[in-house]
Amino acid sequence: MPQTPTILVKEPHEVPEGGLAPFIHAGTEIGVEPERLEQRIRRAHRLIYLFTGERLIGVAAIKLPAPAYRQSIFDRAGVRECMDAHPLEFGWLFVVASERGKGHADRLIAAGREAAPDWGLFATVRTEARSLQQVFSHHGFQPLGTSYASQLGDHQLSLLATAPLRAKGD
Repeated sequence: MPQTPTILVKEPHEVPEGGLAPFIHAGTEIGVEPERLEQRIRRAHRLIYLFTGERLIGVAAIKLPAPAYRQSIFDRAGVRECMDAHPLEFGWLFVVASERGKGHADRLIAAGREAAPDWGLFATVRTEARSLQQVFSHHGFQPLGTSYASQLGDHQLSLLATAPLRAKGD
């Protein structure tokens, strides 16, 4: 009988020695340049781990992107005026190949939304990844602006975002 997946959400300073390695792997697998990657991971708002039993099968993060990076994303999508309403980025989503297609991205995105419920989030997704875009839309992410060329490969990206920052108690 398959084990039920479990989610663990941590602040980076709570992560034990070696606990950042899956994010470094995920970042390099999805094309993030390795220079300063560990520093970026340590600056994240939350790190999300997905396990089946003791086996780590996926990761994601709620990132605190550098202002210049965030501005470049919103500029390239043609919606700079929306930038301030979306201070956090959902990213570094990675599920091991043998576990893909089993709803794990859905679990990781849901955990990310729960980890930052009062914040406007954005994510960048390959334009051709329609099924992943649908999973994001189930969690309140909607297309924002126009697609644009990735700087990390020969593909287009779509900017997706949740509702803007809301006040506590709304």
